[in-house]
Amino acid sequence: MLKLCGFHVSNYHNKVRLALLEKGVAFEEDSNCLPSQKDEYLARSPMGKVPYLVVDGVLLRESQAICEFLEDAYPQKPLLPVAPLARAQVRELIAFMELHMELVVRRLYGGLFSGKPYSDETRSDVERDIAKGVRSAPFGLPTAKLAELKRMPMQRHEGGYYIRMSVRDVAGAFAKIATRMAERRISLESIVQRGARGAPGDCVDVILITHATSEHLVREALDLIDQDGVIVSRAQVIRIERE
Repeated sequence: MLKLCGFHVSNYHNKVRLALLEKGVAFEEDSNCLPSQKDEYLARSPMGKVPYLVVDGVLLRESQAICEFLEDAYPQKPLLPVAPLARAQVRELIAFMELHMELVVRRLYGGLFSGKPYSDETRSDVERDIAKGVRSAPFGLPTAKLAELKRMPMQRHEGGYYIRMSVRDVAGAFAKIATRMAERRISLESIVQRGARGAPGDCVDVILITHATSEHLVREALDLIDQDGVIVSRAQVIRIERE
């Protein structure tokens, strides 16, 4: 089985993670791998970055290379268009987003997420460079011609949800989870236990896939499950976009 290693704050880790989920590819995940320059980590990721993917014992690095591998190895649900030009345009958009937008704005991440101050000069540089990133109309139209969409609170968006939780392996745990989901009118597409069972009371990883529902209902159900003492840590939730 494939194993994805990285951490959930990383845009590039989540890029690969969402590709795996969207394509329906089974995988294991180690979400505790942080960038490092230690020799042990560099042996797995020569640049000390995340993510990396373990494929039958072979290490594959760089998020775009990993996504291209997934597209080739698992063609049943393609994420790229069929026509060569359209495929190239998607790759062009990825390059614009990563090199000329995300990489530029990253200079502000310290101030935005950890309170580290940045100078007015840095902010001006970012504003100037981000303008270059959208100058070539990476979204198919000049940004001035893009229509503004009516925004909904993220909690009100509907879709299927991928939910991963660490569950106490005790009698009735799965029944409590299913009951709390049903109380919030959440229909489960699948519920899967990852790994072998241990001794009673040990923790096991459980993955739920829901049918279309709202995030606020999922969060309410998870709060109740947490109060029931069934899960031992905060569940990971990702909305799954479906056509």
